[in-house]
Amino acid sequence: MGGQQSAAKALQSANQGDATSSSHGKGRAANNQVQLAVSPLGGVPGATAYHSSVIVNGDEYFFSDGGISFGSGLQSHKNPQNPDSKPEVFDMGMSPYTGTQMKSALERFFHSGTYDLLRKNCNSFSDCALFYLLHKRLDKKYRAMEKLDRALLVDMDGYSSKKRAEDGICRLSLDAPHRLQQRSISASKLESMKQEAEMAKEWGKQVKAELHLQQGNAKALQKDTLASRSWGGPKYRHVPPQDGQSADYQKSMRKMQSIASEISTKQASVDKAMQEDHRMVRNTRADTSVHSLAAWLEKYGKPSRQPEHQERFRTTPFKQRRIPFLGISEAKTLRLGAGIWSQRSETDLLGTYNFRSVGR
Repeated sequence: MGGQQSAAKALQSANQGDATSSSHGKGRAANNQVQLAVSPLGGVPGATAYHSSVIVNGDEYFFSDGGISFGSGLQSHKNPQNPDSKPEVFDMGMSPYTGTQMKSALERFFHSGTYDLLRKNCNSFSDCALFYLLHKRLDKKYRAMEKLDRALLVDMDGYSSKKRAEDGICRLSLDAPHRLQQRSISASKLESMKQEAEMAKEWGKQVKAELHLQQGNAKALQKDTLASRSWGGPKYRHVPPQDGQSADYQKSMRKMQSIASEISTKQASVDKAMQEDHRMVRNTRADTSVHSLAAWLEKYGKPSRQPEHQERFRTTPFKQRRIPFLGISEAKTLRLGAGIWSQRSETDLLGTYNFRSVGR
């Protein structure tokens, strides 16, 4: 979850940075060439995994476990197993921002050690970098594998939580007061971040509307300036700002700052709770009250499935295995029950058995 939040925050930061200016890169010469490099990594039918990086003026920028790195020669796309493979490079446009400015703006969201294969990977960085440089998003087809894996991950998390809740030992930690507090604070923080994202989105819409209006005013004033040199003067056509516009801006700014402060406070609470959790784990002592299996079952609960007396005599088929990309295997594996064995008469020694003969 933290990786998704960081990538989303990076996009919000780029969007808010754009909202506070009159236009994205307004007043700057767009003389920095931006390219996108993409190479396939494999995957499954219908969903291919890709590695991507952003090139600005010939310098490659990419994200890995070491954070944001840059270099030349598309080093991140080199595959030792296939040295002849070359990535596809697409011209994305010209940007008023340099690669150094982009790296400086995004590196606080892509620290070293925060790489996640599904939630926060190289494609997440490329998406944010393109949005910062050009206000363009990474093509969805390069993120299809991550979305598929995230959907599976949600199902796996639900299944894992269910199994942990059913287990007597895991349930003690899962429902512990400090763990419940952590989940509650994290859920509250996530709601605040969603609220902040909605505010930033709405604010961006308002800024675009105001920008369109002010561009019209600027053009009208340019015409009026030329008309002012003629006899009689111009007829001004600009639209004055609405009453209370500044107050609404100040109110929105205060609300945004309040939510940001609230998110920071909640994150500090989560960090403190996790540190306390780690301290409790380190200081945990062995439970000396459990001396036998009966005491263990009494404290942690009995198995959900109890064996039957006749079960050891039955031969049970195991579930057929699945072969990747081929389907279910035709091979059948059996757990042989005790009912098919008989003690060998020539030795009468325990532990020496052979199959029962048919009809005996």
